[in-house]
Amino acid sequence: MNAVEEHVEVAVASSSADKSRNLRMRNCTKQNSDINSIIEYDKRKRRYVCKACKKEYMRLEVMRRHIRCHTGERPFTCEECKQTFAQRHHLISHRRSHTGERPYSCYICNKAFSESYTLKRHIRTHTDERRFACNICSRRFVNSSSLKVHMDSHTNALPLDVGSTCTSDSTTRATNSRRNVPGLRYDASGRQYVCEACNKQHSSLQVMRSHIRCHTGERPFTCETCGQTFTQRHHLKVHKKRTHSAERPHSCSTCFKAFADSYALRMHQRIHTGERPFTCEICSKGFHYSRGLKEHMRGHSGDRPFACFICDRRFKQTSSLKVHMRIHSNDFPHGCDVCGRSFRTARALEIHTRNHTGEQPYTCSVCDKKLTYSWSLTIHMRSHTGERPYHCTICDKRFLYLSNLRVHQRTHTSERPYMCEVCSKTFRESYHLLEHMRTHTDERPYSCHDCYATFKKRDGLVKHMRRHEDTVETTYEQQPSPL
Repeated sequence: MNAVEEHVEVAVASSSADKSRNLRMRNCTKQNSDINSIIEYDKRKRRYVCKACKKEYMRLEVMRRHIRCHTGERPFTCEECKQTFAQRHHLISHRRSHTGERPYSCYICNKAFSESYTLKRHIRTHTDERRFACNICSRRFVNSSSLKVHMDSHTNALPLDVGSTCTSDSTTRATNSRRNVPGLRYDASGRQYVCEACNKQHSSLQVMRSHIRCHTGERPFTCETCGQTFTQRHHLKVHKKRTHSAERPHSCSTCFKAFADSYALRMHQRIHTGERPFTCEICSKGFHYSRGLKEHMRGHSGDRPFACFICDRRFKQTSSLKVHMRIHSNDFPHGCDVCGRSFRTARALEIHTRNHTGEQPYTCSVCDKKLTYSWSLTIHMRSHTGERPYHCTICDKRFLYLSNLRVHQRTHTSERPYMCEVCSKTFRESYHLLEHMRTHTDERPYSCHDCYATFKKRDGLVKHMRRHEDTVETTYEQQPSPL
C-alpha cells in the first residue's frame, strides 16, 4: 500500500469516526429533547452551552448536573431524613452527618473532618496561609467568610483597587460612618468595636450589633409557629428544626431519644458517656457543653452582663433575665393540665407535675430511698453524712437547712417579721402566725380519727392520741388471761 492509499484510508476512518460521534450526539440530543430549551450545542466549539448563564461544558452529563442549579431539580434523596440534593456527591457528604464518618484527617494535629474543603481550610491555621485579601486595607484572612465579616468594618467606605492601601481620607470616611452606634464605641486603634456593657471587641459591626442584643434584650426574630422570639437568626433556624420539625432521624442508641440533627445527638450522648470536654481552669469542674463552662466562669469573675431595664437587677444568663422579666409582666405561660396552676418556666412545671404523677426520679445510693426533687436528695444525704453546712456566726450552732439558720438568727436579733393583722401580735416564724390566726377564726384543721375531736394545733392532736393509746393499754391489762 502506497502513501496515498494510506492517507485515503486514514481520512475515511476519521470521517467514519466523526459520523459515529455525530450520530451518538444526535441520539443523545433526541433523547433529551425536554432540556433543549436550556441547553444548546455549539458545533464550532464542540461544547454544550447553558442558555441561562452561558457556561460551557464538553460533556452532556456534566451539563445535565449543572442545569439543576437553574431548574431546582433535586433527584438524590437521603434514606434517613428524606432531605434532597441536586448532586450525588452532596448526598454522599450529607450521609456522613448520620454515620459520623470523618475520613479527612489533619496530618499535623490529627483532627478529623467530614469534608475535604474543611480540612484544607483547617490546614491554613497551621501554615498561616492567608489567601483572601481586603481590597480596601489589604488585610489578609484565612478564609473567605472571615474576609466577608471584616468587610463590614468598611461600611460606606469607598472601595480601592486590589492591592492598594487605605488612604487617610477613605479611612476617615469609613470611621465617621460607623460612629454613634448605640451601645458601642470605637477603640483607639480604629479597627475594633467595643461593647460598652462588657468590653467585648470585634472588627465587624454586624457581629457587634448582634452581640448587644444580649444586653438590650432585643429579640427581633420570631417563630411563626409558636411566637417564641430570638436574638439571633440562626437561633430561630435551629429552634424550628429541633422543635417544630416532625423529622427526628437521629436517635440515641442508649435511651432511644430522637433528635432533629446529628449535633444535638452528639451533645446528648455526653450525658451517657460522662464526657466533659470543657474544664474550668480555676476549680477543674468539667462541663458537657462550652456554654456551661462560659456561664460557670461568671461565678468566679462575678460578671453579670444581663441587666433588667426595669429594676436594674443583673443576671449571669440571658435565660435567667428572661424568666425574671415575667415578674414585671406577671406572665405565667406554663400551665398544669391537672390542677390549672401556672408557672414561669417549663422546668418548674415539669417538677410540679411529679406531685400528680408520683414520679420519684432521684434515689439515695445509701438506703435506696426515692425522692421527688434533686434538692430533696441533697438534703437527705446529710442524714447519712451528718453534714450541717449552715452555721450561726454568733453561737456556732449548725443547721441542715438555710431556712432553719435564718429563723434561728432571729433569736439573736429579736426580729419578729410576722404580725397578726387582728391583734398586732408578732412572731418569728410564719407557721406560728398561722397557728395564732386560728384563735381568731376558730379553725380546727386537726381531727382525731377515733372520736372525731378537733384541734387548732398539731401538738394538741398528738397529746390527745396518747390518751387513746393509754386507754387501749389499760383495757388490755384488765382483760383476764386465757386459761
